[in-house]
Amino acid sequence: MDSALLLRVINTTTGILGILGNGLVCLVIVLERSMHTYTNALILHQATIDFLASIFIIGYEYIPRTSQVGETPAGYLLCYLWNSRYFMFTFFVASTYSLVTVTFERFFAIVYPYRYQRYFDGRKAIAVCIACIWAIVLTFRIYAFFQWSVDDGGKCGSRSVGGVLAVVLFLLQYVIPLSLMTYMYIRIGIEISRSANRIIPTVSESDPQHNNNNARRLLRARRNTLKTLVIVFITFVLCWSLNQVLFFMHNMGWQPLDFTSTIYITSTALLASNASVNPFIYAFKYKTFQQALRRLLYRVTGRQDRLNNVTDDIPITGQID
Repeated sequence: MDSALLLRVINTTTGILGILGNGLVCLVIVLERSMHTYTNALILHQATIDFLASIFIIGYEYIPRTSQVGETPAGYLLCYLWNSRYFMFTFFVASTYSLVTVTFERFFAIVYPYRYQRYFDGRKAIAVCIACIWAIVLTFRIYAFFQWSVDDGGKCGSRSVGGVLAVVLFLLQYVIPLSLMTYMYIRIGIEISRSANRIIPTVSESDPQHNNNNARRLLRARRNTLKTLVIVFITFVLCWSLNQVLFFMHNMGWQPLDFTSTIYITSTALLASNASVNPFIYAFKYKTFQQALRRLLYRVTGRQDRLNNVTDDIPITGQID
């Protein structure tokens, strides 16, 4: 099997899994009231991004791209937005910063719980976070319009990225998000291990046994969410690292990249798979999601008598609806 066909098979499989998996995550979070928390609102945003990225992964494989676009407004748009795969890569980067934001929400809630209750309360906080994600991503993705161009003959092509821009892209797309998330997860881990009482809600002393059970349940729920997000983070590192390092070395002129090589195909497949793998992590590790999915399936199949057998974790954050 030649490299182009192999990459098409991988991207098609990844795209289909991403559409189905992320679509399911979106449905569960939207339809199940128990999933309406701040954390899950941000996860919903990320799943939506990955869902759209998966559509474009398939689209770019099967909708032809032509280098001869013509010197018309439509030709320029075709070059800048389609030939450059602008939308797919924009969604990839937005997914990265969405993961940073989910991590920040958990970091803020656990390390600074009192400030969290003051500043991160309500739909407005979620809207601000999402707006910041897109402001950052769309601002530095402007470089794509300078990297691609249409020459006097109406031919669309890309220019080599210079050394300075290569460093900036490597920092913004990989190093900075990786560093921020690493720092926040270390701080969260230290905070949970040192002082579990800081994440125990204020309760009355009239029923210490009941309070103790609630505290343990909340602690388990938060630890489970943290473990799930750490796995998502590790997956991000595995999926992004090879591709980002290869392109950084290529853009710096240190190591020309062979776009038909096994290592390039592997790096591209890993990068694309990051849009489809998260739903499987939620399904196998995120207990709150598992319970919500179970309830949704019971409802769809008419097994209403089983609903009461599925228990809820204590909400991790405040309700948003």
